[in-house]
Amino acid sequence: MSIPLSTANQRIVAGHTAGHRPRTNKQIMHTFSPMELAWASDQRGCQIIIHHGAEDPGSSYIKVHSHIEILLLYARKEIAREGLSAVDVLAALTARRPLDVDILYHAGTLYDRALQYIIDLSGEGGHVSDKITRSPSYISMAKESLYNRSAILVGLRSAAVGQTDFEPCLVNGISPLESCVDRYPFKSEINVYMADGENSMVAKDYLRQIIARVLDDQRCIFTHEAPLILA
Repeated sequence: MSIPLSTANQRIVAGHTAGHRPRTNKQIMHTFSPMELAWASDQRGCQIIIHHGAEDPGSSYIKVHSHIEILLLYARKEIAREGLSAVDVLAALTARRPLDVDILYHAGTLYDRALQYIIDLSGEGGHVSDKITRSPSYISMAKESLYNRSAILVGLRSAAVGQTDFEPCLVNGISPLESCVDRYPFKSEINVYMADGENSMVAKDYLRQIIARVLDDQRCIFTHEAPLILA
């Protein structure tokens, strides 16, 4: 089956595709390394692979969507505009060194894996700390900011952004919402592959969900002046 790339292809996207839960254990799989990708592509019944990385699973799968995900850090205006050091943030995420603030992140295994992947890409080493506060939802993260004004909200996205007055932080002096985002340290490439010849409504519906969520994030997070929004 031939499927054109989605209209959101190669967009800069805030948030995690990992937020889309698989319908079954094998129909839809998330992979975070070449080894995992190779294993998933060999599994009978695997219809869609969401791969965090640039690798290709081979001729039995076709790429149907891709984008670059950025991990936004939200804080109150004074902290956000002064900016954070990527090294300090990574040290706090892995509990190597405290950041003197509370770090809030969305709870869930896939979210942890996506955050770990960002840490791995940095080359700094370490693992996601169990000292990070896991919030049950993005809305609860945003509401926490009303009471904890020194918190850093990691990966806030979609409509929850409108529930807080926190702003995206500069990291290493780079704004994630400007055209220099190619130098922003917390980002990763996402590629979505569908099994060649697959005609499952489950797979097609899942792909539509991913694209809809990408567009929703664009609408909620980026302004109409932002050069990252592509026509």
